[in-house]
Amino acid sequence: MTPTDLTDFPTEPLEAGKAGKGGGYQITNAEFVAAVFTVLPGGAYAAVCSMAGDPGQGGWAASRADQMAGNLSASHNNYIGCSSFFPGNDGALMARKTQFAACHFLMLDDLGTKVPLERLGSFELSWLIETSPGNHQGGIIFAEPLTDGAVAE
Repeated sequence: MTPTDLTDFPTEPLEAGKAGKGGGYQITNAEFVAAVFTVLPGGAYAAVCSMAGDPGQGGWAASRADQMAGNLSASHNNYIGCSSFFPGNDGALMARKTQFAACHFLMLDDLGTKVPLERLGSFELSWLIETSPGNHQGGIIFAEPLTDGAVAE
């Protein structure tokens, strides 16, 4: 499956698996990236970071999601930000404010543990992923990416 929008995904909550295994519905990292970054400004790239081991030890170098998303290891700590970025003058992609291209979605973390899911009321998220027992990450995808950095900030 190569989704073109989120209509390809279930609309009802499904039971989550552990470490990407056993859930009722699974998508690849590449499919998720394609679903949340449907439109990129010309020359811009979504950024993804991946590292093995303790995520508190640093080493979160950004890479182009279009080149990395299909190869992210489920055993690594993988992170995708809500914005896309233009490469620098040297062609390197860095997730820096000075290279901001657009903000594509808002991400809400620790739903269910630090923030009760009930606080969302009837608001419908674009996605809701159980990241650990009782703890969820949700997202709100914008209809059009915000390209004004000051507005996004």
